[in-house]
Amino acid sequence: MGVLFENPLKNKVFGHMYSSAGLDQFIHMRKQNCPISGCANNQLNCEQVKEDVEMEIKVKRYVRRMEQEMMTQEE
Repeated sequence: MGVLFENPLKNKVFGHMYSSAGLDQFIHMRKQNCPISGCANNQLNCEQVKEDVEMEIKVKRYVRRMEQEMMTQEE
């Protein structure tokens, strides 16, 4: 299934998506450049991001759908 966003955050300035744990780790490493390749944001901070409830709902729906498909295949 791959890696899915956990506690997704959205950058209010640039629109990029991050997982909360990944961004926390990135910021604790004292990195300020956005981890998105080619992004000009070199002042990334916690004030720029907000919880993305819509993405969290999409991820939960996707996980539920994949679980249902796996159960169907097992039958």
